Amino acid sequence: MTIFGTENSTHTVINAGMDMAADHLLDQLDCAEPSTAHGERTLHCGTVRVRIRVDVEPTGLTAEQAVAAVIAGDENEAPEVRAAARAMLAGGPCIEAARKVLARSGPWPSP
Repeated sequence: MTIFGTENSTHTVINAGMDMAADHLLDQLDCAEPSTAHGERTLHCGTVRVRIRVDVEPTGLTAEQAVAAVIAGDENEAPEVRAAARAMLAGGPCIEAARKVLARSGPWPSP
């Protein structure tokens, strides 16, 4: 594997590796409940040493809020669905109405 070369800058390779690692972690982690974990690894690659550190920590969002955050930021969702998701994140007396809109738009809460 060539890390340094004319076609790949160090920054490009690191970003691609972090994206792949994040996708894999997201697929493997059970994020239904908040949890905390930590991992480190050092790889010696000849002229360079690569240190990788992963910290898993709660965001403070409930599972319902986390799904609502994704929906609120999805430009492909209907405006009223995105508004309901934002209302869900804001909390307050409109949460039940927001849940009804989100339930009509697809599986809610998300499986």
